[in-house]
Amino acid sequence: MELAGAVRARPSADRNGFALLSVLLVLVVVGSGLAAFAASSHAAARVADTRARVLEARAAATGAVHAALGTWPTAEVAALAPGDTLTLAAGVMPGGARYAATVERLAPSLALVRGYGAVRRGVALAEWRVGRLVALGDHRDLAASVLAAVSAVGPLTVSAGAHVSADGPAGVRLDSAAIGSVLEGTISGTPPVDPSGFDGATPFRGLAPAADRVEAGALAPAPRVDGEGACDETAAGNWGDPAGGACGGYAPIIRAPADLVVEGGVGQGVLIAEGDLVLGPGAVFRGLVLALGDVHVAAGATLQGALIAASPGAAVRVEGEVALLPSDLADAVRQAVAGRPFDPPGRRWIPLF
Repeated sequence: MELAGAVRARPSADRNGFALLSVLLVLVVVGSGLAAFAASSHAAARVADTRARVLEARAAATGAVHAALGTWPTAEVAALAPGDTLTLAAGVMPGGARYAATVERLAPSLALVRGYGAVRRGVALAEWRVGRLVALGDHRDLAASVLAAVSAVGPLTVSAGAHVSADGPAGVRLDSAAIGSVLEGTISGTPPVDPSGFDGATPFRGLAPAADRVEAGALAPAPRVDGEGACDETAAGNWGDPAGGACGGYAPIIRAPADLVVEGGVGQGVLIAEGDLVLGPGAVFRGLVLALGDVHVAAGATLQGALIAASPGAAVRVEGEVALLPSDLADAVRQAVAGRPFDPPGRRWIPLF
């Protein structure tokens, strides 16, 4: 009986040993799963951190390009020869991302702005490089496209007592079939009247988005200086000074999206009038006027440069004086346009490696 009792006790011990082994196996499996999960989570965290660093570097690189375009040093870029490079921006963003931007002049009318961004955490470094093509204003081509003191698609009136002159180019250029044109004033040029036609096409239309000033209504522009005697280019109504002085080197691009009346005053540069334009008595403007609406150059007003009236339905009336000296026009256009950045047609952003 005692032996039989001892024999019956063994299966219980075996079952306990099997249960313990099973628990150990479960713990091993669970532990392996937890380890794999931990490794996977760590890898995912590393991937996420890498992606975050790359995005920060990319933002720093594109931000550097935008910062460079926003603080564009026009005169310094205009002085670059093809192949020359200039640093435009560099620094550290909040959060530690480093950025830099340079510009290389590729051709007289084309430049490449390079942006660089970098983010380092520990020994890990993420970098991004990007480029943006920029068209540069070429004042020589623009000035050379002006072929007359007054070019008009629609009807042109040069009233008795008015003066239109050009030293070299034509005095007036218009279509011989234009209806309603009256030429009674004094006109001189080579030839005085060119009837070969003008279809309104002009490269100056692309300048409007880069305007330094947007004007409308009635005003009398005048040069302004700051407390130190320097030209205050931010002052309202400052269109530079064709007579020289502190603002003699300032020739803005001016856009008038609506009707504009210049009630006397002085200015220079490029004036783009999208509505009707009146140069009133006493007004003096040196440079180029591109008009898309009606134009009236009143008696006593002087345009030292050229007028391009580019809309077939617009009427031009000259009662004052338009005098084109090509060298004077080229100088005013150079001051207004040379070295300025414009968006070129087609692709602008390009990857760099």
